[in-house]
Amino acid sequence: MLKLIAAMIGFLLMAAALLGLRQEQINLTSQCAHLYSKILSRQHILWDQQTQIAANTNTMTLTRRLARQTSAAQVAGGQGVSATQPAANGPVVQPAVAPVPLSSFSRDASQSGGP
Repeated sequence: MLKLIAAMIGFLLMAAALLGLRQEQINLTSQCAHLYSKILSRQHILWDQQTQIAANTNTMTLTRRLARQTSAAQVAGGQGVSATQPAANGPVVQPAVAPVPLSSFSRDASQSGGP
């Protein structure tokens, strides 16, 4: 009878330990899923920012902005303000620079040694 009670107590302790471990596994899985969703949302934010940067720094956009600044500098130049000096109510305007073609930045995949 004493052996039976000892065995029952042992099984009860093992069952309690297993239940505790399973609960811990469920909690960790929940935390992992929550962190993964945060990572995905931040990754989407990063992709949106990269898209905005790419849109604002492409060659055509930069060429248009430089043309607008050049025309603004010419208008300001007619009023006696230098093209590199700040206007009374505007930013510093730099002289226009010829855009560099994107083909000069591209590398051949066979030369880079990468995929």
